[in-house]
Amino acid sequence: MTYDIVFINPPIPATDRGKFKGIYREECCVGLKKDGPILPSLLCWFCGIAEQKYKVALLDLQVSPYESIPQAKYYVVSASVYTLKEDLAITKELKNNFPSCRIAVVVQPPVLERWIKENYPVDYVIGQPRVQKFMQLFNLKKDAPSAYHLIELNKYTITPVYNGMGCPFDCIFCAWARTKHFYRDIDLAVNDALYVANESKSRMIYFIDPNTLLFPEWAVNFAKEIDNRFKWHIDARADRNEYKLLQELAKNGCTKITYGLETPELQKVHKGVKLEDILTAAKNCDEIGIYAYFTTLFGFPWDSWETQKLHKRFLEKILIYNSVTANVAFPVPHPNTVLYQMVKNRLPFSTIIDMYEKLRYRNEPAFPTDYLSIPELKRAYEDLYYFIHEKKVKILLNNFKLRYLRHIPKYIRTKISHFLSFRSK
Repeated sequence: MTYDIVFINPPIPATDRGKFKGIYREECCVGLKKDGPILPSLLCWFCGIAEQKYKVALLDLQVSPYESIPQAKYYVVSASVYTLKEDLAITKELKNNFPSCRIAVVVQPPVLERWIKENYPVDYVIGQPRVQKFMQLFNLKKDAPSAYHLIELNKYTITPVYNGMGCPFDCIFCAWARTKHFYRDIDLAVNDALYVANESKSRMIYFIDPNTLLFPEWAVNFAKEIDNRFKWHIDARADRNEYKLLQELAKNGCTKITYGLETPELQKVHKGVKLEDILTAAKNCDEIGIYAYFTTLFGFPWDSWETQKLHKRFLEKILIYNSVTANVAFPVPHPNTVLYQMVKNRLPFSTIIDMYEKLRYRNEPAFPTDYLSIPELKRAYEDLYYFIHEKKVKILLNNFKLRYLRHIPKYIRTKISHFLSFRSK
């Protein structure tokens, strides 16, 4: 059978099989190590839209690596910059087997278009804005339910679902910044999520729009439509912290919000959020019972031992709450960001491709700061990392319940593994 379009999520790179069970190829600011197969939601969304007009197929080779690829006029391949060469290898196989086919690639983050076209038989790179570029390429006019019915949802434990896309803000480190935000139709987004919640192994739906709360009225209507039929998690800006808004989310099944703290020197990264917003978000989430997870970055060009102390002093103010936690990572200088322009002359890599391959889902510094060498940065980071977790352990002990005992072995294994990985470098 010949299809009009076949959508392909590439297999997990063989060298990583022992370490990763899934590769994150969705629209998100950071690539993270994951614990299980990850639902390829962007491809499912694209495939559902295309299904209105074309004969389509959807192959997820991360869970079915030996599935044969049918012939098609077009192939749409998903890729991550952290595994780019391995992900794009399939394009050469497609061109060898089906010489007349046309190949489009969706790469996360949206960078390296020229390099991809120069080195692989790729006809189109679907850049920002993602959905609009895809629909334009295939002359499609309207949104549709995602094609989750074409894959075996019971194989997935991590389930991102798109309820919107785009970010109009201009954080200097974000590869997805400065794009127009849009929400999906509420019925489409909720029905997609219900289908996934009922059919997958996931215990929680992760709504992947970084600005779910951008317009609180929409978010409240969205939450009411979910009506506590499944548990869900969102990303949000900390200036969307109104008590009644968060209360409405919690009442309808929202159990976790990830906020970008980034740095106590927020003005330097153009976040457009105030420290007071973060303090309010932490306090309100704790009172309402939403688990608030704050992501912070250490290793910007201006960072030093003094700014590390600023991080600690501010983190102390939010890590006093039972339902608040935080984590720290190094910023990655994606080549379409202001941060990259600031540090490109100090990157210790021969090419950007080399940078991504060396960083490949590892939390390591990509460049020295004005004050700290890379070894010093690692030490400062390690100290900050364990500072955060010591604070949380104290809260855990102060509020200890017997049911926590079942989590201790996994927690200890994770922390020992993390500690040894740093010591070995």
